[in-house]
Amino acid sequence: MDKVELRSVKEAAEGGIESQQCRHLKIMLYPFIPDYQGFVRNVAKKFRASEEGKKVTLDFIDLTEGYYDSKSNEYIGKTVADVYEIDSVLLTELASQSEIRPLPAALAFKDDEFLTSAKRGAIVNGTVYGYPQWVCANLLFYRSNDSAIANAKTLSDLEAAIRPEHPAASSLLADLKGKSTLGEFYLMSLFDQFHDWSVIKQYNFTGPLSANDRQVSDIATLAALCNHGYCHSGVRHNFPDSYARKFARGKGRVLIGYSESLYDVGAENAVCSKADNCLSTSTTLLKSVNL
Repeated sequence: MDKVELRSVKEAAEGGIESQQCRHLKIMLYPFIPDYQGFVRNVAKKFRASEEGKKVTLDFIDLTEGYYDSKSNEYIGKTVADVYEIDSVLLTELASQSEIRPLPAALAFKDDEFLTSAKRGAIVNGTVYGYPQWVCANLLFYRSNDSAIANAKTLSDLEAAIRPEHPAASSLLADLKGKSTLGEFYLMSLFDQFHDWSVIKQYNFTGPLSANDRQVSDIATLAALCNHGYCHSGVRHNFPDSYARKFARGKGRVLIGYSESLYDVGAENAVCSKADNCLSTSTTLLKSVNL
């Protein structure tokens, strides 16, 4: 197996051994994906096999501990690198602070090369800053034999199926912790209300939130469908695969998570015994979330 060293921010700042024959590039890849280290190894292996790999060494910086934490020294906005893989929710901030440079015109992608939504995520004020890499969305995961959830079209349908006074095994599992996470759910609710980003862009995001705000109410409804200890857990928030693995072991009726959660369901199934009766990817269905 190829060994690739993931360096901390401190180690990267101290630099490595340079030579006249080999240039080092500091690479910051997005860490919150299934088998992150395996992905890094694969990137490094393919690059070493290329012509550029004979002249350039890639030094990978691991920001798992502080990628989104602006108070951390491992926050992406404080990390010096040559190549960044950036969550698009942070792109406007980093571009406005000149932390990153626009993509050279010679490297611009073609109009039909990516999904429209993916291209939009790489552009700030008409300027292209990178290539889209991952398409990420919150999806609703449920068991293939759960007809009530399969037929649910709205948040009200989901609430009626689960009910706040539900048994433990019927809980909703979702990460509702963290400013950016709650912000995503807030925007999801806005889009389901207006279905038009041009309207949403005119929305006042600077004023105080009200308990009567539909978006706040939608998030509160989701939270009420969670068991105590779930959804608001800071510990689980720092381990993105934990809810999917709980779902695979039958600890909840419904999971709201990113598309890659299906990988985590399969990974947990692989380590389950027959007695655990874990869900598999073939008995797990998913659909879009409508609030």
